[in-house]
Amino acid sequence: MHYTPCHETIYKAREAANHPDGHTTEDLARFADAMRSANLSLWNSVSAISLVMIESKDNIDIWNEGTLYGIGEGLAVFSDLAMGISFTLDSLTNEMTRRRGGAK
Repeated sequence: MHYTPCHETIYKAREAANHPDGHTTEDLARFADAMRSANLSLWNSVSAISLVMIESKDNIDIWNEGTLYGIGEGLAVFSDLAMGISFTLDSLTNEMTRRRGGAK
C-alpha cells in the first residue's frame, strides 16, 4: 500500500533513467521534476523529525533506547530513499543534457 503517487512515480522515473531511449526529453523532464519534489519532501521530513528531537530533548521519558532506535531507522530509510532519488535525478538530468548537445 502507498499513500501518494510518489511510489509509482519513483519506479517509473528509475525505469526511464535506466532506459531513456524509450522516452521523450519532455518525459524525462517531468520525471526529473517529480524526483526533485520527492527529494525535497523527504529531506523536509528528516528536518522536521530532527527538530522534534531537538525541541523535546529535555523530556527524558520519551527518549528511551527503542524510541531513538526507531527514529534512527526511519531517518536512515528517508536518507537512503533520498539518495536513490538523487541518483535517478542525476541520470535523468545527464540524459537530457546529452540530448540537448551538452556535455554528458
